[in-house]
Formats: sequence, structure tokens, C-alpha cells
Amino acid sequence: MESTLQKGDIILSLNMDLLKNLQIMKIEDPTYLKNRIIIINDKEKLIKRCVGIPGDTLIFNIENYNDTIIVPNGKIFVIGDNINASYDSKQNGCYSINNIESIPFYVYFSYNNSFRINRLGFIR
Repeated sequence: MESTLQKGDIILSLNMDLLKNLQIMKIEDPTYLKNRIIIINDKEKLIKRCVGIPGDTLIFNIENYNDTIIVPNGKIFVIGDNINASYDSKQNGCYSINNIESIPFYVYFSYNNSFRINRLGFIR
């Protein structure tokens, strides 16, 4: 899988506390997290894709990792877009939903040896 975010991308993200206070997203219903890029603050900040929400059963059969995981209540399973070389839930297990800091939504500047205008836009 190709990386959604690359070195040199500067992003805008929506803070989870703001989203909860504005009642845009409800933490009791985490279905909005599925397949989204999120920023987790757990000892260090991680930008990963949420692939599993509470109650999901995930079956992995990828290079160096074969496992079946049931995501417990209040947790999420995250993976980096570079699945074989990413430090994520495969090593750390599930993360608490409460550790989600924000949800990135837009790359507004990108520079790596030159300005990359083709990188600008909404994050999928």
C-alpha cells in the first residue's frame, strides 16, 4: 500500500475534544473511525490508519505477521500504510479510543527538495 502521508507533508487535523464538544463525532459510536487516518498520543504521537473498531474480528496473513484479533470494547486496531515496515498495533496491541488526539483531513503544504503541489488536498 502506498503511504497516504509522506515526509515533508504538513497537515491540518481536527482535535477530538473539539469534535466531541461540537457533537460532530460521538465516542460511543466509533464507526466513523474505521479506515480513517488518525493521530494517537500514547507515549509518543503516531499517525496511523484505524482498521479495527470494538467488536471487529481481524484476520491477518501478511509477511511476518499471521494472527486473528478481536478488538475489545474501548479499543482500536491501527496499522501504518506501509504495513510490512510499520510500528503499530501489530507490535503494541490495540490502543485506547481515548488516546486518539485528532483526525487529519488536509495536506496544505508539502516540500521535499521541492514544492509538491500534487500532494495538496484532502486526506482519504
